[in-house]
Order: sequence, then structure tokens, then C-alpha cells
Amino acid sequence: MNQRSKPASKKSRSSSSQTGSATASQRTVIPDSDRAIIWIDDAPLRSSAAREFKKVYRSYNQHVAALADHETVVRPAYYRWLSGVFGERLERMQALHSKLLQKSALLQRVMELFFYEDRSRGEAYREAEEELNAEADHDFEFRDQSDEAFEHEDADELDEDADDDEDVFSTRTGSRRENGFNRRFEEAMRESRRKEAEEAKSREARLKTYYRKLAQALHPDLAGPQTDLSRELWEETQKAYRERNLDQLELIYTLVSLQRDVVSNELRLFDVQLAIAAMTKKLNGLKAEKRKLAKSDPSWGFDKKNKTVLAATVRCDLDREEGAIETALAEIESELKSFEQSAKKKRKKRAREMSYDW
Repeated sequence: MNQRSKPASKKSRSSSSQTGSATASQRTVIPDSDRAIIWIDDAPLRSSAAREFKKVYRSYNQHVAALADHETVVRPAYYRWLSGVFGERLERMQALHSKLLQKSALLQRVMELFFYEDRSRGEAYREAEEELNAEADHDFEFRDQSDEAFEHEDADELDEDADDDEDVFSTRTGSRRENGFNRRFEEAMRESRRKEAEEAKSREARLKTYYRKLAQALHPDLAGPQTDLSRELWEETQKAYRERNLDQLELIYTLVSLQRDVVSNELRLFDVQLAIAAMTKKLNGLKAEKRKLAKSDPSWGFDKKNKTVLAATVRCDLDREEGAIETALAEIESELKSFEQSAKKKRKKRAREMSYDW
């Protein structure tokens, strides 16, 4: 039979508590001789960040140059080539497209008169044709006259509105509530203008500060002989300063600082990482724009394409587009022809009735 254990005496409990407190004090107290300061050298991290930033920045400039070359050189060259090879066909397709638009407008007006204004098929076609012919004859003259009239009317309305506003304002100057509102509004506007002026002044000061530092680091008279990269950076610095592009100046300053190995003095590693993230985001945007152009712009990569293969591809595309225009035009003309035949039958019937009356 198990015997119940006796409770510990007060003396044993007190001795055990003293032992535990002594152990705890020994664990928490650290002698001064064992304390030390841990210093971490971040030079390898800064070197790695500098290399990564330079790599991203060069890739960004390459993409910018490729897009600019496409806009100014490649695309104009493509359209000159297209006009020289397929000029007559493009003019013919343009004429077909204009005819398609005219016939579509005529059919739409015929349908409106036939379905919504209870005209017969012949009457709808005749009235729609007369309306469109009249609009085509007088459209240019009417547009010029209406523009001049609208300009005069707008000027007169503005003058009248200004006079009315002055009259209304003058009748309300005696109102205390209106005066209070105007006073608060003017104070808010002054405060807003003051803040805008301070922000503009601060931004201008930062622009000048960055430009002065970059000039000391990149200008040939101050920094000595230029390399290809420093010459390119100096040109970009001048362009960014002319355009008041503060973000671009900050990025160039970060790159120059990394090149000159002054990140420990003027830039933190965290700032460099932020600059890398911002430049990577811009680079990804340029890459997305290039992918979009490659899919949607037929002139993309024109200077690298085989002109014979390209001519065959463009010819197939034009055949398909011209066929679609001709099909749509034939359908519209077939529909209009039925209305036109009804109008001819009605004119013949009216002519016979008039001959009988005569």
C-alpha cells in the first residue's frame, strides 16, 4: 500500500528558494569583462549594391535609347517604306473606307426614317439621300460660320455672366455671412498659395543643390577628363535640370556617389536600395512598353526585318483588310439597293398617275 509523502519542511523550502534566486541572479548578471561591441563591416554590401545599381541604370538607359530610336528613326522609316511599296493600294483602300462610311451613314438615316418616322421605303431612301447631299454641300461653309458665331456668342455670354456676377455680388456685400465666407475663402487661398510657394522654393533649392554637387563631380573643368559614362551622365544632368526633374537628378547623384565610393559619407545603404527599387520599377515599365509595341505596332523592329518577307506579310494583311471592307460595303449597298428600287417604283407610279391626269 502506497504511503502518502510528507510535505517538505519550512527549512527545506526556504533553502530551495534561496538556491533558485541565486541561480537566477547568476544567469542575468553579466560581468563587465565579458561585454563587447559587435561592429559589422557593410563594405561588401555597399559594393554589391553599387554594382547592382550600375547594372540596372545601364539597362534602363539602353531601353530608353531603344524606344527613342523607334519613335524618331524606325517608325518614320517604316511608313516611308510602306508608302513607297503600297502607296497606290493604300490610297484605294482609303477611298473604299471613305465610301463605306458614307454608305453606312446613309443606311443609318434611311433606317431611322423608315422605322421611327413611319416613312415608306422609297420615301425614307429619297429623304435620307437629299439630307446627306445637302449636308455634304454646305458642311464646310456652315462649320466656318458656326464657329465664328459661337465665338462671338461665347464672348457675349462671358461678358453678360461677368456683369451679372458683379451685380449679384454688389447686392450681397451688405450681408455679414457672405462677407465672412469671402474672408475665410480669401484666407484659405492665401494660405494655399503660401504653401505652394514654399514647396516650390524648397524644390528649387534642392534642384540647385543636386545640380551643384553633380557639376562638381561631372563637369570637365571641375572634375578633370571625362569618361564615356561621366559624359553621358553630365548630359543627362543638364537635361534633367532644364526640365526641373528632381527625381532624375537624385538618381544620377546616387549613381555618381556610388561610382566615387562616397556612399558611407553621404548615402545610406537603405537609400541605395530604395534607388535600386525605383530604377527597377522604371525599367520594368519600359520593358512592358516595349512588349506592348512589339505586339501592336507593325513598325517595331523594322530595321532588323527581312523586307521581302515583310512585304509578303503586309500584302496578306492588306488583302484581308480590303476584303473585309469590300464585303461590308457590298452588304450595305445591297440593303440600300432594295430601298432605292422602292423609291424608283414609287417615282414611276407617280409619273404614270400624272400622265393619266394630264
